[in-house]
Amino acid sequence: MQKKYYPAKTSTSEVIKAERQEIIFYYTEAASVEYTVYYQDANGNNLKDPVTKNTEYSTVTEPYLPIDGYAPHQFSITKDMSTVPEQNKIVFIYYPTLTTLNIRKTGFDAADAGTTFIFRIKGTDENTKNIDLRVTIHGYVMVDLVPNVTVADLPVGSYTVTEESDWSWRYQPTNGEQPITLDPDGAKNVLTFENERKDGQWLSGDAYNNNLYKPDSN
Repeated sequence: MQKKYYPAKTSTSEVIKAERQEIIFYYTEAASVEYTVYYQDANGNNLKDPVTKNTEYSTVTEPYLPIDGYAPHQFSITKDMSTVPEQNKIVFIYYPTLTTLNIRKTGFDAADAGTTFIFRIKGTDENTKNIDLRVTIHGYVMVDLVPNVTVADLPVGSYTVTEESDWSWRYQPTNGEQPITLDPDGAKNVLTFENERKDGQWLSGDAYNNNLYKPDSN
């Protein structure tokens, strides 16, 4: 490709019908041509506003732009320019960056080792809205070790994490729902849920019946 010359079409498809048939590209000399750069997710949604530029070159190379929470499929794109601006589109596709979340559990009684605690992780923004899952932590007591679970492959973004206290009904969380915005650095994504033991018995005082013997009056 020559500087200052643009093809009317950057590609073509022809059926060869005769020997020595020619495929001809037509070029026009131009002082400037427009092209537009797009930054989109895999569904075609714009993550940044498109940018329209001008060039005097027949071939341009554009670098990607960093976007928080996303990684580009390509770090640069090279494209041949056309005299038709509508054909001069450079589209960068971005995918969500994945990270981890660590949930920690404190405040349970050693007598209840093995108690199960359930947590719901729900995405709350456009990038995480399809995430809705539950994880469990089994309570146990070991020196210098807090019961915890690490969830991997979560898209970076905003979430709400809720402890479902109906399951571990003997305990009530002091902070049962917590919001968090996950960082690409998983070491920063830590939530601690503290519990207080409310019921000292497995059964309440209503779960009994007096079994009284009544002699037969006959």
